[in-house]
Amino acid sequence: MNENSLSRIPFLIRDELMILSMARWMRFIGVIKLISGLLTVFMVLVGLIYVGSELSTGLPAFGKVGRLVSENQVVFFALGLSALMLTVVATILGCVLVRAADDFERVARSDEADQDYITAGIVRLNTYFKVSILLGVAAVLVAIAAGIGLAAKLSVGS
Repeated sequence: MNENSLSRIPFLIRDELMILSMARWMRFIGVIKLISGLLTVFMVLVGLIYVGSELSTGLPAFGKVGRLVSENQVVFFALGLSALMLTVVATILGCVLVRAADDFERVARSDEADQDYITAGIVRLNTYFKVSILLGVAAVLVAIAAGIGLAAKLSVGS
């Protein structure tokens, strides 16, 4: 913390309550993202393990989709790994949002280093939004690349 910064910014009571409410909502959404990210990581890992173990049998339980997966193993495992990476990053973003909520709650509940806490919270929010947008763009690009690749393979195979 910078000693020359404002230790106390004189907010109105209603402004402090609004900051506190925002911090609670940020924490709620961050915890939801964290829990859903961990569950998604678990489900993707289980799916990858299950499909990997069933590949030796030719995936008869999956029908036509099983044949498509067994013929394009590299593509589908690359999709699985990219999904795993995206969910891990989404889980980390949940942690970033919770930490930003902690910073804004400190602004509302304490009378020390308000400027430092606001700055730290805004920096974390900035990181959260930038990485969220990049994550969405990456997911769309992976889906488009996989779709084009599979469509090209299917059209050549026909």
